[in-house]
Amino acid sequence: MIFAILCCFVAAAVDKMRCNKVNSANMFWLLPQFFFLGGFEGILEESIEMFFTNSHPLTSFDHTMRLVPKSIFGIGSICSVLLTFVVQKVSAWGDNTSWFVEDLNESRLDKYFFLLGGLSIANLVYYTFVYYFTSLRSEVKDSRSEVNESNT
Repeated sequence: MIFAILCCFVAAAVDKMRCNKVNSANMFWLLPQFFFLGGFEGILEESIEMFFTNSHPLTSFDHTMRLVPKSIFGIGSICSVLLTFVVQKVSAWGDNTSWFVEDLNESRLDKYFFLLGGLSIANLVYYTFVYYFTSLRSEVKDSRSEVNESNT
């Protein structure tokens, strides 16, 4: 999640500089965002596969569990396209000027990348919140079971 956040904010900063100064000689500014994107995708794919294969005992569904990460990436791609469509419609709502126009130099992709970075931060906060309360609930449940075992 941290790689996703870094990738979005680096991409936003690079696009903001691109909007201010369009120069083809500065294409190496795109390398940091692709570095973070590659790291994010590599770590994410391995992490999801490890989660689904290690969290469940080996069963006849083992082959199916290995395909779950690919389906998650497919659903993520569909959601990405839908989010882009929604952002295009919402950003054009007030003054009829969308963040996405046919000319890349007139597009405001930096705003879109900042939005994606903000959504990634919200996702990280939500994940941390759910993880904290799930682990807290399991600790309470474990302590209750220990009390019940000692009473019997």
